[in-house]
Amino acid sequence: MGKLINCFFYLSLFFLFFSCTNNEKEKSYNYKSIDTLFLSGKSEQISISSNENPVSFRLKINNRFPLSIADMIENIQQISIQKSISEEQAAWEFVTKNTFHSHRLTEKCNQHNSEFFINSVGGGLCESRATVLADLWRNMNFESRIINMVNYHVVAEVFSAGKWKMYDADNEIYYYNEKNEIASFHELREHPDWVVNPLQNYDFRSPYTEKNLWTEKLGQWYSSAEINTISWEIDSISDVEFSLPPNTQMTLYLQNSKNIFSISVELTEKSKGLIKLPFVPYCAIGVFSFKANDSAFVLSNNDTLLFHNNEFIKNFNITNVRSNSRIIYLVNPRLKILSETTIIVTESTEKLTIKTSEIDKNKIPVFLPNRLAVERIFLDSVLNTVYLNYLANSSAYTSENIDEYLNVEFRKFLDTDKSLQYDDKELLLKKFPKQLKLYLLEIGSSKEDFILLVNKYHPMSLCYLFASIRYDKSEFLMETWRKHFDGL
Repeated sequence: MGKLINCFFYLSLFFLFFSCTNNEKEKSYNYKSIDTLFLSGKSEQISISSNENPVSFRLKINNRFPLSIADMIENIQQISIQKSISEEQAAWEFVTKNTFHSHRLTEKCNQHNSEFFINSVGGGLCESRATVLADLWRNMNFESRIINMVNYHVVAEVFSAGKWKMYDADNEIYYYNEKNEIASFHELREHPDWVVNPLQNYDFRSPYTEKNLWTEKLGQWYSSAEINTISWEIDSISDVEFSLPPNTQMTLYLQNSKNIFSISVELTEKSKGLIKLPFVPYCAIGVFSFKANDSAFVLSNNDTLLFHNNEFIKNFNITNVRSNSRIIYLVNPRLKILSETTIIVTESTEKLTIKTSEIDKNKIPVFLPNRLAVERIFLDSVLNTVYLNYLANSSAYTSENIDEYLNVEFRKFLDTDKSLQYDDKELLLKKFPKQLKLYLLEIGSSKEDFILLVNKYHPMSLCYLFASIRYDKSEFLMETWRKHFDGL
């Protein structure tokens, strides 16, 4: 089936370059057809609707979404050729560029499935990103394993060219030995100085490419942490088919400039039956009832239900809809789905209607409606840049320059927030010193003590501080403060 869709994709490309571009914004087509829709300009919103009958279909947008394992391997091979690097290193680069550090979505291993993680989840902690990398290596016929530095960190290793090589997907770094080879974990355990002060000059910069407080801490982990090798088995997703009940619309919101990436399945009173998408459901909103994982759910008064992702939901059976409602699924915001010409290839069992448009700002779907979750996801993903910059430079901060430093970092923080105008930023910058003083008084600390504690314990707490001031969430800050500073 995948080969057939790819065939039609390339035939469609031929048609695109040797005929006029089709600029129509809506198209419907017939029973059991494979069809291709060409759209010029970047589409921010793509809607696919069923009609009077339930429908199952397959979908490919710009031949890059959703990605199958075969698609990922093809991408990796292209990176290997373009950059003249090994395929195992290209796999590491593919994972680091298409995933991000974030709070763990679930304790269960379904998050670690490469297709789910790359297409839908996108973010996780070190064990998630390491497992996805090891899983891709295994699918590329390499021997791979996962090393757990118990209570500290998780990395992946691959066996290539007669030796084990360690790649850290979450810290986005690898290290060299004295022979200029990629070092294994056990080599690094014997030579933690290679972690503290890397031997090689890298063609990229990160907090881990030069000696600093954080690399010293990492070196201690490599040399002294209890370790074990993790065994894992992950079910592959053999069925990437979409299913919608009658009179139901699936909308992909793909607005790159505002970091809005989600899929919303929008239900009407006539929507009854099976919903199946190869993505992770995040929440349901509205007035409707459904069954999932042998449990029945009823939403009333436009309730919002956040799904318990430790029990992954593959299918929904919609039993009754009393007013317009929706189920929202996660889409990885790191994927570059759109291009100047959007090509949508579908294969369906029934008639579909496809529409594309710009996003109506007044109708942007509610995504991550729990405010605390919004801030934590925001901090652990978008703010990773601020966090890493802090780690790389923290040893230079003293009581003499701390005021200037905090203001500079706060400005960087505000620059990550696309919703803020220049005047908003200036007002927040004026507010920052006063608010910081109040927070420090509340916890009984000075700025000098603060920076020492942050250096020692948890640099991300700086980002939590900024977020609490930006969003007027002193309670949020105190909760985090107590958690990371053991009741300070």
